[in-house]
Amino acid sequence: MVRETGYYDLLGVNPKASLDEIKKAYRKLALKYHPDKNPNEGEKFKLISQAYEVLSDPKKRDLYDQGGEQAIKEGGMAGGDSPMDIFNMFFGGGGRMQRERRGKNVVHQLGVTLEELYNGSTRKLGLQKNVICEKCEGYGGKKGTIEKCSTCKGRGVQVQVQQIGPGMIQQIQSMCSDCQGQGEKFSSKDRCKNCNGNKVERKKKILEVHIDKGMKDGQKITFHGEGDQEPGLEPGDVIIVLDIKEHPVFQRQDDNLIMKMKIKLVEALCGFKKTIRTLDNRMLLINSPPGDSGVGKTCLLFRFSEDAFNTTFISTIGIDFKIRTIELNGKKIKLQIWDTAGQERFRTITTAYYRGAMGIMLVYDITSEKSFENIKNWIRNIEELAIDYGIKFLETSAKTSINVEEAFFTLARDIMARLNRKMNDGGQADSGGPVKISEKRSKKHSIFKCALL
Repeated sequence: MVRETGYYDLLGVNPKASLDEIKKAYRKLALKYHPDKNPNEGEKFKLISQAYEVLSDPKKRDLYDQGGEQAIKEGGMAGGDSPMDIFNMFFGGGGRMQRERRGKNVVHQLGVTLEELYNGSTRKLGLQKNVICEKCEGYGGKKGTIEKCSTCKGRGVQVQVQQIGPGMIQQIQSMCSDCQGQGEKFSSKDRCKNCNGNKVERKKKILEVHIDKGMKDGQKITFHGEGDQEPGLEPGDVIIVLDIKEHPVFQRQDDNLIMKMKIKLVEALCGFKKTIRTLDNRMLLINSPPGDSGVGKTCLLFRFSEDAFNTTFISTIGIDFKIRTIELNGKKIKLQIWDTAGQERFRTITTAYYRGAMGIMLVYDITSEKSFENIKNWIRNIEELAIDYGIKFLETSAKTSINVEEAFFTLARDIMARLNRKMNDGGQADSGGPVKISEKRSKKHSIFKCALL
């Protein structure tokens, strides 16, 4: 059990999230709150990076789950990398030493459609980037005229001392605004007019992003050396991160496309044929056959007696039977169930045909369109018969074992109740063997006979 969920909440993931889900969440949040895009969200970016550093490490995550943030600090596993180190290592920019030799990487999120990932595509992306000034060749002004900054005395930083209370002062260090932290600058007359002494200028660069077939959400496309240029440093990379847009019809799962289709009950039972348009504009025919053949009364009885299901169509010629012993109201009852060749209409059933039966179960399986069209009439007839004779009507499924036990137990309870009433009235039970139900348990089981049509 997870003791704290603070880090999980920061990334917006469940405590049971996989490593891939944690990486995906960090990627989106890091791009959203990066200081280059949101300068005012530096603290949020730091917290997100800290949460990712812990949750992406199995040992740190296990320690955090057991003892929370305090356990991370006490265990000496508190993060030592800066948020920018974590960001650059995640997006392929390397650590602190590499950033000193190279310019920083530029990361862009590119929204793509499912069609583009399926068929492949080429997108043009316009970027504003720093390039070495062509006029001064990155020097910033006339060569030999650079001088030490008088504001910061060549240190590149300014130090301010503020009194925050009696006997309390605060020292603040910030980058020198006059020389931009360089410690030296050009006079206004010697400064390059093209770049204003900044050594670089902003220019627009058009990149062609080739999206190959089968690329995935979050996949990175790297343009090496296309990042911002700085004098004395190797340019960083431009990293394009693919961000898939939600599709109205299809969802992607690994290399598969999943489509949810709403169908009617008649189509589910009787089958259907539908056409769908694929992402590359092909038309596919979806053919769903009618319901399984293993839905007849024999399969229903097989499910009740053996607790099994057979998909093979089983026809009954003549009469077959199964026996199962159940317990009702603390008494063991042996059910002898006949499986007969079904009649076309239940109103043709005669008592002579089923002499000796104490109950009858009528089974209708709806697998053809014609049967489905007649189902309303059948239900109406069955319900009328149920009202006349007090018979219960249940929908069952042998395949999924829905209401099978309930159907047979309901029939057995009704038979027992009827027999008890007759015994209490001093009458005789129906043919099929007089059965006397008493409070004392008999060594022999009571036998109920019922027919399954």
